[in-house]
Amino acid sequence: MALNEPFFTLSAVTRKSIAEILHDDELDRKRNILQTEIVQASTLIGADVDVPFIEKIIGDLRKIQPAPPASREALMERMKAELPQSTGELLQFFNKNGVKLLELSKI
Repeated sequence: MALNEPFFTLSAVTRKSIAEILHDDELDRKRNILQTEIVQASTLIGADVDVPFIEKIIGDLRKIQPAPPASREALMERMKAELPQSTGELLQFFNKNGVKLLELSKI
């Protein structure tokens, strides 16, 4: 979740692809804030998070040049369909474990 959720959330809100998010300084900063929050929350409840693996994947994704998706509308609709369930479940899970994800809750 620490890898995927920030991208899902930002894609749904901005209608941008993963590569576009990573090449936009402000969006990449926001992605990093969300990712860090999820990693820290996971650590608080005793879950193992393979941060070096996440960093490796992010590094690999950075190599992809931004190109708009073939259908921005299709991307937006898919993210809107998936986002409430995945984000809602993540927020509920951490809330149930006494951890608030303040940054993710704002979006």
